[in-house]
Amino acid sequence: MNKDFHYYGTYTAARIAGYNKDDALKIAYSAQFVDDCDENSIVAGEINTVQSGTKLASYAINPQNWKNSELNEIRQAWMPFHFLPGNIDEIYKYEGYGKDNDDNSELFPLGWSYDDNEKNLFKLMCVSNSETVEKMINEMINPKENNYLELIGLRMHVLADTWAHQYFVGAPCWAVNDTSTAVEEIDGIGNHIKYLTCFPYTPKGFRYSSMSYMGHGRMGHLPDEGYRQYKFNPQWCGDKKLEKYNPFEFLFAFVQMVYALTCIRNNNSFEKGNYTKLDYNTIITLLKIFETKDKDQTEAWRKNLLFLTGDSELIYDYKKEDVKREGGVINYLKFQNAARKQLDFLTEYLASKNVPFLLP
Repeated sequence: MNKDFHYYGTYTAARIAGYNKDDALKIAYSAQFVDDCDENSIVAGEINTVQSGTKLASYAINPQNWKNSELNEIRQAWMPFHFLPGNIDEIYKYEGYGKDNDDNSELFPLGWSYDDNEKNLFKLMCVSNSETVEKMINEMINPKENNYLELIGLRMHVLADTWAHQYFVGAPCWAVNDTSTAVEEIDGIGNHIKYLTCFPYTPKGFRYSSMSYMGHGRMGHLPDEGYRQYKFNPQWCGDKKLEKYNPFEFLFAFVQMVYALTCIRNNNSFEKGNYTKLDYNTIITLLKIFETKDKDQTEAWRKNLLFLTGDSELIYDYKKEDVKREGGVINYLKFQNAARKQLDFLTEYLASKNVPFLLP
C-alpha cells in the first residue's frame, strides 16, 4: 500500500476506533514512516524499516551470489515490516511450477529442487488473517503497551500490508515470487479486459535470488494500487490463477484495522477473521475512494475525510521531516524502539515455530 492508505486510511481508522485527533495523527505518522525509515535515515545500531531504491539497485546489479549477511539484511527490512510471514502452518500448499511460467525456464539450470530452504521461504509467505497477525496485535493488549502510539502505528502498517502483499515473501525467492507474464486486468465479475505489463525485467543468467524475485517485484506496483482488479498465476500454485480485487482487499484491511485499533484501545482480545462492522454510507464512501482510478488516492481521501472522521477540519499532509527526536509529530527514538520490538517479536515468534527467518 502507499502513503494515501497508510497515512489517511490509518488516521481515519484510528478516529473511527475512538482515538482523539492528536493520537490518531501520531498513529498515522508512525504507520507511514515505516516506508520512509531507510538506511539513509538511521545511525549505527538503529533499524531501517525499508530499503532505499539505491540500496536495492546495488543488489540488483551484483553479479555474484550474495552472502547470507546480505540476504539477512534484506529479510530484516522486508519481512517484519512489509511482508509479515503467515504461512507457517502451510495454509496454502506449494503446488509447483505451472506451464504458464515455463517461458523463462530456459534461463535456469536443470537440477533445481524444492529443498528445505525453499520450503522454509514458502512458510514465510505473507498471508492475511494469519496467526502471526493475531499474536502481533494481542501482544499490545495490555495497559503498558496500548498507549505506545508509535508501535501501534507501525503495526497498523504491517497489518494493512498483509492484505496488499499476500502470496509473496519478503525475500528474493524465485520459487514463491515469480509469476507468469500473462497478468490480466479484469472487471468486477472476473471478465478479461486487457493484459497488463508490469514486469521490470527477467535476469540474464542464473540467480534464483535475483532482486527480480523480491516480494511483489514481478507484479510491479499492482498490489499496492487500490483500484486494481487483476488475475495472475504465481509460480507456487501450479496452473491456478488468483484473482485480486484490490478495492475489496483494501476495504477488508481497513475494517480489520479499525477492529485491531478498537481492541488495543479497550484491552480486548483480537481474533483473526473478525472485523468492525461499519454503516452502509461509510462502506460506500470507502469503496468510492478505493475505486478511484488514480495511483495516488490522496485527493479522494481528503475529499471524504471530514465525513468519515467527523472532524471539523482536515489534517495536513504527511511530511517525513516532522518525525524528530524532540518536538515532532512522533518521536523518532520511540519509533526506533517500536521497530526493535517488532523485529524481536517476529524473531521470537518464528523461533517458537521452528521457522527462523534469518540465515546462519
